Amino acid sequence: MVANKPLPPVAPEQNEVGEFLSRLPADTPPQLIEMISQSMYSGPVPPPAMMQQYEAALPGMADRIMTMAEKEQGMRRRDNAWIMANDTLRIAGSILVSFGLIAAGVYCGMIGQPWLGGVLGTSGAIAGVAAKLVHGKQP
Repeated sequence: MVANKPLPPVAPEQNEVGEFLSRLPADTPPQLIEMISQSMYSGPVPPPAMMQQYEAALPGMADRIMTMAEKEQGMRRRDNAWIMANDTLRIAGSILVSFGLIAAGVYCGMIGQPWLGGVLGTSGAIAGVAAKLVHGKQP
């Protein structure tokens, strides 16, 4: 097992994975080598070292990547604003429909149609409760 053998030190200027792997002992388990050789990042902006490599390969690439990330962030903000507005309109619409059904039920009861008034008023109350259950608590 390699646990008893210390790994050779890596100088800060030698950041290439290949150089590091070539300095490992011959009996290093392949699982350890695989763990060492994998790296990843999440998001539109790569880590600084990779950004420098992009810039060295194609001058101006770092600026293009940052511009792309800024545009993506702007689109996300816009989309979130539309989602919030849509949710607000849906809730307001369901409340208006519920109150309209209740008002129609009261009106029907006043003009001598108690069964129709009861059905409309009850459906309005049920719609209000159902909307609250479906939408839940809004932040």
